[in-house]
Amino acid sequence: IAITANALKGEADHCRAIGMDDYLSKPVQLVNLKAMLEKWLPTVASDPIADGAAPVEPRSPHDNAGNTPRFHPGYIAASTQDGLSDVGRALPADEKPCRAEPDLQQLSTPVDVNVLKALIGDDEATIREFLHDFRLSAAKIAAELRAACAAGETATAGAHAHKLKSSSRSVGALALGELCAAMEKAGKGGDTAALAALLPQFEQELAGVEGFLDEY
Repeated sequence: IAITANALKGEADHCRAIGMDDYLSKPVQLVNLKAMLEKWLPTVASDPIADGAAPVEPRSPHDNAGNTPRFHPGYIAASTQDGLSDVGRALPADEKPCRAEPDLQQLSTPVDVNVLKALIGDDEATIREFLHDFRLSAAKIAAELRAACAAGETATAGAHAHKLKSSSRSVGALALGELCAAMEKAGKGGDTAALAALLPQFEQELAGVEGFLDEY
C-alpha cells in the first residue's frame, strides 16, 4: 500500500505501474486508514491457538539474503520525493481519483481544526498539544525559510516550504499549506522572483494562523 504526499493526478497510475495493491494520500485520516486495513488485512474467524492449532510465526518482510522482496504481501510503502521506497502488487481498478487542490479563496478560516480532529480524534487536550507543537515548529521553519529566501538559496527555501506544507495541511492550516506548496515549487524551479512575490502572502497567512492559535 502506497502512502504518499503526492496527490497529483497520475500518482495512482504510477503506483499501479510499479505494482502496488492500493493507495493512500497523506495526510491519512484515521477513518480511511481503518477502511484500508479492513480491506486488505485477513480476518480471523477464531483464535487458532485456543482451538489447539500451533502458532504461526509472522512472515518476515525480508528474504533469506536479508533483502526486502519487490513483491511482499502486506508491505506498506511510504514515498520519498524521488519515488516510492518499496512496492506490493496491483492497484484495484476502482481506485478513487486523487484529491484536488483547494481554492485559496474558499478557505475562510486560517485553521480548520476539524482536519486535525479527523486525523487524531477529538480529544481537546491532544488537539491543543498538537497545535502547540505545530506553532513552535512552524515558527522555526518560517525563520529558516525567510533566511533562505534572503540569501537567494532557492532549493533550500523549497525544502523548508515542503516541510511546513505537510504539517500545515495536517493541522488544518490549508491556505498556509497551499502557499508553502507554491513556494516549494518555485524553490525547486530556482524562481527567485516567484519566491519574492509569495513571501509577503506567506507572512500574512502565517500571522493569521498564529492569531487563530492565540484565540483557540
